[in-house]
Amino acid sequence: MLHLWRTLLVCVLLFGSISGCGRATSGPPRTELRYCFFGGFQDWQMFRQMAAEFERANPDIHVTLLYWPGSNYEAKLQLTMAAGTAPDVIDVQDEPFAAYTKMGQFEDLGPYVKQSGDEYAPNRFFQTSLETFRVGGKQYGLPWNGGMLMIYYNRALFRKAGLPDPPKDWTWTQWVETCRKLTRDVDGDGRIDQFGTQVNPHYMGSLLPWIWMFGGDIIDPTMTHATMDTPAGRESLKFLRDLIYKEHVAPRSNEFTGMGGSVMFMTGRVGMVLDGVWALPFMRQTDIDWDVTFVPRGPAGRFSRGTWDGVAMYRNSQHKQEAWRFIRFITGERGQFYVADTGRAIPPRKSQANSPAFVRPDTPQHEERFLEAMSDFRTQRMPERWAEMDVVIKREMEKLFSDSGDPNRQAKTMQTEIDAILRRP
Repeated sequence: MLHLWRTLLVCVLLFGSISGCGRATSGPPRTELRYCFFGGFQDWQMFRQMAAEFERANPDIHVTLLYWPGSNYEAKLQLTMAAGTAPDVIDVQDEPFAAYTKMGQFEDLGPYVKQSGDEYAPNRFFQTSLETFRVGGKQYGLPWNGGMLMIYYNRALFRKAGLPDPPKDWTWTQWVETCRKLTRDVDGDGRIDQFGTQVNPHYMGSLLPWIWMFGGDIIDPTMTHATMDTPAGRESLKFLRDLIYKEHVAPRSNEFTGMGGSVMFMTGRVGMVLDGVWALPFMRQTDIDWDVTFVPRGPAGRFSRGTWDGVAMYRNSQHKQEAWRFIRFITGERGQFYVADTGRAIPPRKSQANSPAFVRPDTPQHEERFLEAMSDFRTQRMPERWAEMDVVIKREMEKLFSDSGDPNRQAKTMQTEIDAILRRP
């Protein structure tokens, strides 16, 4: 009995090794394949189901799922790579992908893809999804999920303000005017109780779409020079700060302290938020009247910040054929069905993105708009030293949204420090 309890305790504590805990060990030996990933509870559930189906179809393989949630995923992955003990299959984000590839951590999947016939033909995927994980002409990873930013809006607040649903194609000036009409002092005490929008403190959810709309970018196409201290860069920073301090259609840091944008939206304190497809499952559990629509069009056009996550094979894996079989399953029709069915990401494989699993006929919302907006989908430029740039931009964006923030000063600081990072050999 003591031995049984010890065994059960080990299974509970080692939650990172999800698949196989408590299974019988009889039968022919199986190859253990390790896969690490991050994300929320839905990702945990999805990969458990995915691994179980894969094992039924591949009884010679046992998948050990290593769930590394939280912000330390990249640090833990780097440690295992440095030690030469990284998992066979790795969940990779687009931002650090180029750096990992230069370090020689990933296997070139090109030969495996070539042997798969037309299964990975470019027309089967959204264009940028395959390109994101291609470095130097080699396919070092394959996409398994994606996301982009859209406008989520509270239809009930629109009706109270006498506003119709937002048009599919609206300008940034129309959007600001809508924000003004949604911003209200409901109880007449001289304080704003309801705001038109909320400015995401993270630059990927605030700066990127707007700087593109104003015709600029963070760095130039060669990824060797920053482009923040430019008219477009300064104008986009001023625009974002003015939403808070001039127009006051977005809350300041001391208003609704402790409430994130999603909480303010759910409680009726914000009429519109810029958020990703990953918000869909949570939104579907609420009882508010909401929908999604397109981001507004700026002077240079309409753009939405898009992102892809992929899977890669560890270069030093001792089980490369088995690893490829699992990668092929995740990025194939069945694996992509699971991604579509969760509703928290856009499947990069078009067949599943356009299926009823993702574009659900049983909901009143318009999930198909995420697919219609793929023409606005734009990925950020990510040099090898992206992580160092990320620290600078986050710091300066926090300063921008503070009481003492200054668009010109923050633009100049970002320009100077990013240039210094990119110039280093």
